[in-house]
Amino acid sequence: DESDRDGIRVVIELKRDTNHQDVLRQLYHQTALQTNFGAILLALVDGQPRQLSLRQLL
Repeated sequence: DESDRDGIRVVIELKRDTNHQDVLRQLYHQTALQTNFGAILLALVDGQPRQLSLRQLL
């Protein structure tokens, strides 16, 4: 844990022969390190509701 007042930083040091992809997969599966959710991006365009892409919305 290398956290400071600017944010959280967690460092995981692995042994040489450790598969880092397996470690990441386990972290994603067993923790809230990555969270996915669906969203419908609705906005009023010229007074009419439209579903937009994230790029269009920004």
